[in-house]
Amino acid sequence: MRLFLVIFAVIIISGCDDSNSKPSTKLSEQQSSSLLTIKDESVIPETEFSIVFTPNNEVEIIDAYIEGVDMYMGRIPLFFSRTNKQLQYIASGMVGVCSKNEMVWRIYLHYRKNGTQEGKIATLNFVVTNT
Repeated sequence: MRLFLVIFAVIIISGCDDSNSKPSTKLSEQQSSSLLTIKDESVIPETEFSIVFTPNNEVEIIDAYIEGVDMYMGRIPLFFSRTNKQLQYIASGMVGVCSKNEMVWRIYLHYRKNGTQEGKIATLNFVVTNT
């Protein structure tokens, strides 16, 4: 709980104007067989948005979070749950406002194929630009 409060305080303290983002759907080269996307057309700071992960096989999600690329703003945890659609997981995310005109954020998703111990990582960068 304290960690969450610290992360939230850091996000609020580093304030800037509201902004929109242009999601990028490019995964890390290593995991091009799975798809990690932002469902919403734009991401507005301090407003929930949906993140969808569609792997090719049954997987176990080990850890997932959002982290600032341009500046450290803590880790924002993500909690994925399986949807009714086959092999699709969804999470709600939220980013804080920033003090820069443009802020790059990265979604990290650590997972492994069911029945294996080999961990894999999917990443997704998106940019939040001040308006």
